[in-house]
Amino acid sequence: MDSTLTTDETTEKKTRKEAERRNFDKNSILTTLVNTPGNYSDANSEYKGLGLRVSPLLKAVWHYRPRDADGKQVRVKPLPVDLSDDADGVTVFNLVQARARFKEDKKNAKLSKNQLADLKRKNLTLNDVFEEFLENRRTKGSEELAAATKATHTRSYNNIKALAGDWPLRDTKAGKWSDLLQKFTPTRANQIKNFISGVYDYLFMRDELDINPITKVTKSRVIKKTEARMVAVKVMDLPTFWGRLENIRQPGRHVTTVTLLTGFRSSAVRMMRWSQLDFELGAYFVQKGQPGWKGFQGVVPLSDAVLDILRARYDDPMRDSEWIFPARSEGTKFPYLSSMRGTVEKCSEGFEHRLAPHDLRRSFSSFANIVMGNELKKIGALMTHKWGVDAEKRVITRQQITLRYIQSEFAPLRHATNRLSQFILELAGAAPLSAETKALMEKEGHDASHLVLPELSDDEDPTNEE
Repeated sequence: MDSTLTTDETTEKKTRKEAERRNFDKNSILTTLVNTPGNYSDANSEYKGLGLRVSPLLKAVWHYRPRDADGKQVRVKPLPVDLSDDADGVTVFNLVQARARFKEDKKNAKLSKNQLADLKRKNLTLNDVFEEFLENRRTKGSEELAAATKATHTRSYNNIKALAGDWPLRDTKAGKWSDLLQKFTPTRANQIKNFISGVYDYLFMRDELDINPITKVTKSRVIKKTEARMVAVKVMDLPTFWGRLENIRQPGRHVTTVTLLTGFRSSAVRMMRWSQLDFELGAYFVQKGQPGWKGFQGVVPLSDAVLDILRARYDDPMRDSEWIFPARSEGTKFPYLSSMRGTVEKCSEGFEHRLAPHDLRRSFSSFANIVMGNELKKIGALMTHKWGVDAEKRVITRQQITLRYIQSEFAPLRHATNRLSQFILELAGAAPLSAETKALMEKEGHDASHLVLPELSDDEDPTNEE
């Protein structure tokens, strides 16, 4: 914690009783003094000027007034006393920490304002800049960091705060950061590495630092890069997945089905609101900065199958929430459904890979490639990838919707998402297998005659619990 030094050019109105010189190095003496009201000074000549003041209410503080280059006293905020061995050095100070701060402030008192500013830049730490970084860091699109990104950075900071929060960023070399990161799992290490690198980049752009040592950490490859997960629902597993999904209670069944049929990120689906849904147009309007959409804003089409699910939820006489998928009970951390992981894992038990929610988005992409072939821009638009949305002439708000847009741009996208939903439903056995789907699957090398919904065996869990 940096002390704020200001020149005290006035004489104290109240003259304090001259401090008693005492041997602070003797623990028994110091313990007694801390519990005895009075004003004491360190008898150790190396720390002449360091004092201990104890109020009648036994509030103890270290205090001192170093002199600047002109011999004038500099006021320094008193430091709260702590005598325990595990003092954190931030809010309370034991004798060793107080003496170190005393010597540092005594030296800094003689520096000019410009010299102090240079020193502060040199000694910047993660602890110094973390809150500023979260508040002012911007994305490539000049947007404020999303809530989820801030939460991830905060978790990374908390992981290393005790270990490296006070390391001077300018002087900490790549090797030291590398040694620190190797204490964590590859996934967590990469998250922390990205956070630290972001801090360095932020300070670099503010001309506070001149280098980002994390680039060397990345190039050294000592931190194993997390391999991209490539898991998706296999075609032959889809009927089993769907059959189990039909036995899941609400809202787990609906939120999982909508995620599978739209390809949206699970967090985006869980946080959908009724106010942004247009049943007549068959669309959902994403507002600027909403979490789960990775910076996307605009209108996305919904298939008839998805609209049927949402309409059934809307017509539910028990509906009383702004959220399409509200939390199951009041008083929870989030007002919307917090997770669908349990549903997805339960429906994929016994598969080669137990599925995670994001695997459904990957599955949608795989099915889209089968149905739409080389229409990559349209697939990207349906999945709200920025490159695909821009190529398909994105519409931002309801006010920008025109009849021409509906006919020329939106209608083809709605048709595409309907084709995809129907294709997935047929593969799942939830709809009759069409000649078109059968031909597509045979073209992909699958025996379409096997695409039937299997009966659940007696070993399947018949309960409606997730």
